[in-house]
Amino acid sequence: MYECLLYSYALFFVMILSYELINVAYTTKPSYYSTELFLEAKRNHLNNVRSQLFKFVMYLFVIALLFCKKNGNILNLKHNNFNYTTSSGSQGTKICNLIYNFYNYLKTVLEEQNILIAIILLYLCFDYDNKKIVNVLLAFLEYFILHRFILRNRYFVIFVFLRNEWFYRAWKRSIGAKIIDICTKDNLPKEIIDFIEGRGFVFNVRDIESTECNIYVVSNLKIATIYVCNKVYNLMSQQEFLSLLYHEVGHIVTYTCLKKTVINFLIFFIPSFSFTKYFLKPTTISYLKTLTALEITEFALKILGCGFIFFGQAYESIQFLFTFFDEIKADKFSVGMYPREYLKQGIIKMCMENRSVYDCSLLYNLFLTSHPALKRRLKMIENY
Repeated sequence: MYECLLYSYALFFVMILSYELINVAYTTKPSYYSTELFLEAKRNHLNNVRSQLFKFVMYLFVIALLFCKKNGNILNLKHNNFNYTTSSGSQGTKICNLIYNFYNYLKTVLEEQNILIAIILLYLCFDYDNKKIVNVLLAFLEYFILHRFILRNRYFVIFVFLRNEWFYRAWKRSIGAKIIDICTKDNLPKEIIDFIEGRGFVFNVRDIESTECNIYVVSNLKIATIYVCNKVYNLMSQQEFLSLLYHEVGHIVTYTCLKKTVINFLIFFIPSFSFTKYFLKPTTISYLKTLTALEITEFALKILGCGFIFFGQAYESIQFLFTFFDEIKADKFSVGMYPREYLKQGIIKMCMENRSVYDCSLLYNLFLTSHPALKRRLKMIENY
């Protein structure tokens, strides 16, 4: 049953992405885009669709690997075949033997370890780039060294991959946004500052270097911080910048960030609580005691893989869905506070600068992107 559910889930997104590939080809250029700029935007859109399609095709392979039935012990890494005679001989011989052992280890994993390969494919599915491949190789090397000299626990590889993933994401975030000024209120219109502080918020502004031009907000019940990326106010008029700031104020007064925190908690807490309650049942504990260590481990790894595919992607899609409607609410707030034409022009200039998606299908927009596509967003703003 789980296998069919996961296959259907992945195929649903593959169909959305396949249709989107056709949609990209037939997207027409708006009058305010130059041909070169529009081609760059389409290229970015196409690259994003292809990377998403790659991810879901990998999901299909992962499902097949997780549920593949093989004779014998599918998790047998044949550690007894490792050459542990490196304690004698010259230093060069020891190094050569270590390299040879590492080669044999990789060969064994690639030939026999369906579940470990599935974990690696899942790891590659998220934010695929060249650094990710290097990180995978480093994780393999780290695991081999730890296993060879310290732990002798083959399932420690799960921890290694997750730990490396955390470092990778933290490092990527650290180079993606650099604070260059922590006091740029002088660049903001006074009416915005008075509006936010007049509602009891402690208001901060951060001018940051980032990979794209953007304005976003992080807030809770009492503190609100607006992040201005790459001095985006230099791209547009003061009125256009003001309308975009009112959009961010809309996020603050509607407590968007707080709602996202609650949603995140519910998404993680409810499945985790249910899973824990299930395994605390006496009948479940009794059943697990009858299983061998191998069966428990295989079952746990399948649960881990299914969780990555279903709950991980479902969580991301739910986030995108809520963000889509949060952006609509914030746009409505901005239109209510300032003429809509300024908001439209400000959004157009930012999207053109970032080569953002101009048009896409509704399903793709709802489940696989965080903001409404430019064409759809402008139409909605016009109708508010």
